[in-house]
Amino acid sequence: MPGGIRVERTVDRRGVRRFSDRDFQGLAVPAIELLAKPADPATDLEEGVAIIALLLPDSPALPKFVRDGWKPDQKRPDFLISFKEWMPRSYVQMRVFQKRVGQEFILSAAGHPELRARLLDWRMSKGDGSFQAYCAEVIAADRDKIAPGVAYAIKPMNISETYRWQLAAELKPITLKD
Repeated sequence: MPGGIRVERTVDRRGVRRFSDRDFQGLAVPAIELLAKPADPATDLEEGVAIIALLLPDSPALPKFVRDGWKPDQKRPDFLISFKEWMPRSYVQMRVFQKRVGQEFILSAAGHPELRARLLDWRMSKGDGSFQAYCAEVIAADRDKIAPGVAYAIKPMNISETYRWQLAAELKPITLKD
């Protein structure tokens, strides 16, 4: 069935089926949820995501629901990667894109060692396209290399020609430590 859902023959004891449709490849989702939201190739972020902002977890530029959502003792990401692309009625698009896109980044600043960063399995979204971001961290081996007051530019390590990070023209470097 073109543009439809092809169901594999596996069902676990909770009734979760694996679908192999282009939009949901490899994701386990309850069958009832998928019936409510049929596959639509237009919901795939296959043209890539343009990073528009790198934000610290306490940035005033973050929406109130993010700033107020941190628990006092909760570990926070080093930074958030914000983007504009959003497909209405597709509530798994961030998860699907994250599974297919490169997970690693290089943070660079002239005269300083490069830092390696990676995506965390942590996404934030308002659910209506007004704000969405992936959480990221500098890898443990490079944390001591973060220079105070230095602004780092991000370079994505793309692994696919289809699912790619792009850098928006307005993207500014981020200072990870004051």
